[in-house]
Amino acid sequence: MSAKVTKLGERTLIGLFLVSSVLLVLYGPVWLMVIFSIFWILMATGEFYNLLKKYGISLPKLIMLVINGLFPILYYLTKSFYPYLFLTFVIFIYALAFQKKFFSFVPHFLFSMFYLGFLPSHLLYLKDWIWSQDWSLSKRFLIALYPLGFTWINDTGGYIVGSLIGKHYLAPQISPRKTYEGFIAGVIFGVGFSIIYLGRVFNFTTSKIIVTALFLSCGALVGDLLESGFKREAGVKDSSSLLGAHGGFLDRIDSLIITVPLFYYLLKLFLT
Repeated sequence: MSAKVTKLGERTLIGLFLVSSVLLVLYGPVWLMVIFSIFWILMATGEFYNLLKKYGISLPKLIMLVINGLFPILYYLTKSFYPYLFLTFVIFIYALAFQKKFFSFVPHFLFSMFYLGFLPSHLLYLKDWIWSQDWSLSKRFLIALYPLGFTWINDTGGYIVGSLIGKHYLAPQISPRKTYEGFIAGVIFGVGFSIIYLGRVFNFTTSKIIVTALFLSCGALVGDLLESGFKREAGVKDSSSLLGAHGGFLDRIDSLIITVPLFYYLLKLFLT
């Protein structure tokens, strides 16, 4: 019993710290988000490197960390995606000059850049774009918070319902606990949350809100299954144990890696 209590206490304390940190970063200045993004990207990239290594794919860790860590910095300095083309060019030159297995190295490294450099940086892109709008501080904060809140509601609702009544497995070879019942429940919870949340924050039509919720629900599933596939291939339960009972840094953002970019582009589509 004491071990369970200790584990619960650890999980609660780490959870409170993570939530407090995210809220502070979302409410604070953009440069704080840059620092936060770099830190999380570096930690998740390190975990991803270890996963790849477990099933025989060896990439230069230091170069992975440097390249992925540059994504938030370059965007903050230039407000443009064009420097990312230069990073891609650098990797091609490096591979041609130093990698014997060019056609094996390049796709794996480019995927790492996309998956753990470009996609996670969208929380910074989202915050930067929102902070450039002529809205109140509270409205900016609530909009930036939405994809995180949605992902949590979608995941929690799906997990609870799937655990209780889930019988039809969605992807048993990748994630044995994912069920169609849980996914549908997550969609319903997400749509309900979005109608209440976005309906108050924005004057969105119901159709736009439902479209947003459906896209984000599918994105959350894809992000979850994608990371689960990597972990299953590597034969591990969590990407690391750095966050105790919460697993690793990559575990905490698996769905957000997809839902935040989707919301960023949908928001710009609907409002511009």
